Amino acid sequence: MSPQASLRRDSASPTPSSTSSVFSTSTSNILTAASSVMSVSPTPTKQHSPGPASASASALQTADPMSKPSSVQKLDVTTNFSYCTPTSLAFFKELAWEQTPWIRRSTNTKMTNPILPEDAAQISKHLEVDQEAIEHALLFGSTSTDLQLFVIFPHATDYAVINERFLTIWHDEIVKPAFDRAWKDSGLVRIHGAMLESRVRILPPKGVRTENDALPASDIIRRFRLNSTQIHAQNWPSGNPAIMHDAWESIAGMLRGYPGLEEYQDPKLLAVYRAGIDLNEKMSTPDWYEIVRREWDADMDGEYVVKGSFGVLLKTSLGKKKDGTAVVQKKRKSTRGYGDEEESRKIGNEEDRHQAKRRKVVEDV
Repeated sequence: MSPQASLRRDSASPTPSSTSSVFSTSTSNILTAASSVMSVSPTPTKQHSPGPASASASALQTADPMSKPSSVQKLDVTTNFSYCTPTSLAFFKELAWEQTPWIRRSTNTKMTNPILPEDAAQISKHLEVDQEAIEHALLFGSTSTDLQLFVIFPHATDYAVINERFLTIWHDEIVKPAFDRAWKDSGLVRIHGAMLESRVRILPPKGVRTENDALPASDIIRRFRLNSTQIHAQNWPSGNPAIMHDAWESIAGMLRGYPGLEEYQDPKLLAVYRAGIDLNEKMSTPDWYEIVRREWDADMDGEYVVKGSFGVLLKTSLGKKKDGTAVVQKKRKSTRGYGDEEESRKIGNEEDRHQAKRRKVVEDV
């Protein structure tokens, strides 16, 4: 990664009111699909002087009499929230199918599944998708780099993850066939039960299967009924965009016109990236945007994204730092666990819609 920015996993940021600005660029790949950067107004950090901190810009620029002579006001620019609408599963270079989407997920800063109203409002304003539909989105996939994939059902009036009938059909009759087919077509695993090569080609009674076939819905629904908080996910085959593209076409096609699932028609994909990135305050807005874009490009294919759907929320705050950039260094790693997260299955509980904590300012000693 460039020295101008660092990736972090667990730091929080202020959450003041936001404003939007739009610009265009000719940079290739995923950046060409983007058209919006939202910036959050600068927020002062607590001053060391006896009196309360002033909110005015002029007051913020006044030297603190109790501060060290070498300390100056610095603009802290971060982002831990960017998103776009992929057109296909081929958008992802690696993806896991989240088969227990009712389990709540969170980072150290806020809830990530379900999507909180304040996040849904930001996305809704930019993508012109109904906010309630975004809040009801179904967690469908995740990557090893803090990116989550949701399916939005624009006509749904409630959370899909509390509808047992829908979950059963969605798993067994819509997604599982596409998932299993993708593995069979990938050439990455051994196929069991292939037709016997004889004068009469015979298909074994158990059909064709691979070791990576998804669990049946009966196993998943049993966990649902037991209110299990053990996450279960399986990786899709990687390295073949055509197979992943066909998989999403199959899923959308199987859902289309399915009896009794009228409110779940016209599904849309939504990718949300929450890994924290600290940015160099001396850089321009397009430069900040380019840094975030590079993070996406490392694991995504910008060919499969809706043009104009890429949005970045930039958060800024004013605080006291020494000269030079102050960033929080965190190694890039996977935080997705299997079977080790204990979360409640209650969806939309107002008590858990907490605001993000303030990120600590790190100073060099």
